[in-house]
Amino acid sequence: MLFVSLRPRTIRRVLGVLLGLALLVLGLRLWAVDVLRVVEQSMWPSLHGGSDRVLLERWRRTPERFEIWAFSGETGAGLFVKRVLALPGEAIALRGGDLWLRAADGTESRVQRTPELVAQMSVRQPGPRACDPARWVLLKGEMSALGGESLEWRGPQGFEAVLRGCIAADVLSVMDDFVGNEGLTHPGKHVVSDTSLDVRCFPVNGRVELVHAIQGDSRGVVIEGDRLSTLDGRPLGRVPAAGQALRISTLDGEFSVVTTESSGERELVHENRNTLPGAGLSQWIVRGSGQAHMQLLDLRRDVHYVFDGAMSAIASYQVAAEACFVAGDNQSVSIDSRTLGPVPLARMQGCVTRILWPRARAGRLD
Repeated sequence: MLFVSLRPRTIRRVLGVLLGLALLVLGLRLWAVDVLRVVEQSMWPSLHGGSDRVLLERWRRTPERFEIWAFSGETGAGLFVKRVLALPGEAIALRGGDLWLRAADGTESRVQRTPELVAQMSVRQPGPRACDPARWVLLKGEMSALGGESLEWRGPQGFEAVLRGCIAADVLSVMDDFVGNEGLTHPGKHVVSDTSLDVRCFPVNGRVELVHAIQGDSRGVVIEGDRLSTLDGRPLGRVPAAGQALRISTLDGEFSVVTTESSGERELVHENRNTLPGAGLSQWIVRGSGQAHMQLLDLRRDVHYVFDGAMSAIASYQVAAEACFVAGDNQSVSIDSRTLGPVPLARMQGCVTRILWPRARAGRLD
């Protein structure tokens, strides 16, 4: 056996290097960067509790709106991760899932969110095939799955169905606002106005309406034969035999219908739409008579900053000069500033900027 004899001076040097490295790592974790394991589900789907390891930039000391920050609890123990909605000194209101800022003269302005937010969560993932009839609540008529991700609708006296927003009770899924859904918690309480549906429509033998209805206001498209129009009869062109890919969206107070063919997008409808809170639910509806079929491509919902029940009744709130108003993306299970009040800046520990693990989800956070 080979033994290596080290001189005391060498041992001291090695120990000194190891101590220096330990102090460097400790210093980085205290003042620069750290790796944080997410344990709570309040930031789903942006962060998955129990699996995600994220990069915490401790040197970031000035929060910005919509950033994800970690902060310590009131007793100083443990770290919590939420999204910053309001900055120090701002007067805010939360109404129907939207954030409003209030100026000194009392006027309010709705904070616009980027369209990318509505694309962060696809209701199809995870879940059954897009053509699964179980994803619809059939009110009348007949419906069956065809090949190629298609659904066929039939009913000489008419057909009507409402699209379920959730997937299944035993998987992570977006909260639906249709009474009778299979959501994880508090089913049927949410009015989620910001939503988009990608669908390929084909000429029909009869008439079919594809509608998004919220608060008594219905918007969508109508196909009669191969003629495409709005619900109020404005012509939008012809539907080719090969089908027409459409994206029907309500986002941040605007309604649009866009063709999404591989040759490029073309906007057919763009108009203002009031999505403030009111009576009624948000539903995707297919109705008509005769025979029709379509390919359901994707359903997406804006799951961020949507507050249910009493938690949305914050008419106006003044954030202190040295604090931030924070909330979780998964509003149904998040305990945050809506109930506990703003978080003092002194407790803000750093900005969460990147998912490091698991590898399949690794990347920079929006």
